[in-house]
Amino acid sequence: MTAALLLILATCGLLAEDIKNDAEEMKRLEGSWKLVSLEAGGKKGLSGEGRAFDKIVIAGGKLTMSNSPFTNLPVKIDATQKPKSIDLLLPKEAGGKPWYGIYSLDGDELKLCLIVVKKGEASDARRPDTFETKDKPLMLLTLKREKQ
Repeated sequence: MTAALLLILATCGLLAEDIKNDAEEMKRLEGSWKLVSLEAGGKKGLSGEGRAFDKIVIAGGKLTMSNSPFTNLPVKIDATQKPKSIDLLLPKEAGGKPWYGIYSLDGDELKLCLIVVKKGEASDARRPDTFETKDKPLMLLTLKREKQ
């Protein structure tokens, strides 16, 4: 009984630590991010080529893409995953399902790899496990933090 209780307490402690780490990581993600490059299905494009947005803002646990129907999407991250995971909740008109992705944060550079979501559709696909997009329905966004 004592061993089981200690295991439960240790697990609760680890979960609390993960929640704290995710909250700290979310604070690091907050800000305004300028699109530097975009790659989809292995095809590279510079910002300005074939894209609908040029900036992402993360604030208050929500993500907004400029010039896009994707505004105020609730964000959920798990910084303990390898690679780190990010889920965005799509609006009801796009199915209201999670938009699965992974991310990498290195100083003022943020990389987001997301499943390609077509207008009016929600994604039922699995989370990406790599930042490689070649021959995959994935897009890789490289963003730089805008100075305040």
